Amino acid sequence: MSGKLCRQLLGLNPFKQSYISLYSCLDAKDKTIACGAVLFAIAAGLPLPIIGVIFGRLISSFPPSEDELSTRISQLLGVAVAYLDTNDIEVNGLLTQTIDNIQAGCSEKVGIFIQSLSYFVAAL
Repeated sequence: MSGKLCRQLLGLNPFKQSYISLYSCLDAKDKTIACGAVLFAIAAGLPLPIIGVIFGRLISSFPPSEDELSTRISQLLGVAVAYLDTNDIEVNGLLTQTIDNIQAGCSEKVGIFIQSLSYFVAAL
């Protein structure tokens, strides 16, 4: 059996390259954008576990006092602010062009993986 086939059967990387090495050809600006995308993907995975913790605290103190209810609603609104979006046509056009350029170098699945990993760690 060839070494490449053995590595595939064992579930190892048959090409002896890491995923990160795919981004080695990017210049400094593109690497900065990719790092920013990783940070935003991590941030996108955090709100759901935080909401779970807030609801858990609310349920633990049921029936909540008026002050505690006010505090928990404020916390939920604080988490919801991360999801506010503006609808500006010029920004959307610029984002579409930029995202098309970025998508040429990386896949959406990388962001989903990082978001899911962040979700797992935050939930843990």
